[in-house]
Amino acid sequence: MLEKTAYLLVYHGSRDPRPQQEMDRLAEQIQSQLAEQSVVSPVEKFRTAVLTKPPQPLVYTAALELAPLPLESAIAQLSEQLAPKGITELQILPLFLLPGVHVREDIPEAVKIAQQMVETKMRVTLKPYLGQSPLMARKLQATFSDVTDSARIIISHGSRRQGGNQPLETLAQQVGAKPAYWSVSPTLTEQITGFVEAGISAIEIMPYFLFPGGITDAIAQEVQTLKAQFQSVHLHFGRPLSRHLSLADLIIKDMIL
Repeated sequence: MLEKTAYLLVYHGSRDPRPQQEMDRLAEQIQSQLAEQSVVSPVEKFRTAVLTKPPQPLVYTAALELAPLPLESAIAQLSEQLAPKGITELQILPLFLLPGVHVREDIPEAVKIAQQMVETKMRVTLKPYLGQSPLMARKLQATFSDVTDSARIIISHGSRRQGGNQPLETLAQQVGAKPAYWSVSPTLTEQITGFVEAGISAIEIMPYFLFPGGITDAIAQEVQTLKAQFQSVHLHFGRPLSRHLSLADLIIKDMIL
């Protein structure tokens, strides 16, 4: 039940203040949208279907790295604060787009340790990571233009682990794009060069990052360099997902409800 559940949005963490600012806004949006949702009273649903407003939901944020406390300690501390309020479950929502080491190992281990720390005072539940949402491909598809002769690239950080980039390659295929990576090959420059050599004159580049930060700034600068190099090609660099997708809707539909 929503009134007995709190939510902890977990993101990577950064020295750049912008991701935390975006996280704070996102938490407020989720809290507001959950509060606005009406639920059917179980007692009345077969009679008058009376609609009642749920209590104000509790939504918090935590960083996995560069945070004052390790994630397991942050979870345990929050659980201690929530238990006296009648909260019986804390759901951990990993706001990660790809299943790297943080999703597969670090966060599950932190949740396991936190559950041991709080014992039976709170049920700590780990939800699937955001990038697993079946709505992601459809949401991304809608962000690209309808220009049929425009090539598409989705760029993410990239992983050197075997199979680590397969989810992005699958997603790119679903939206008719080519994958590119900041840290491994194929790089953005390599993919754009290939398109130019094939005679493509318009290329849309979508950064597969939740929030603006140092890497998206660096990619934007690289795009400017490539524009100077390929002056006859139109390069359009999109915005991080938080700037054009309703992340709150995505999280509520696929991670909470």
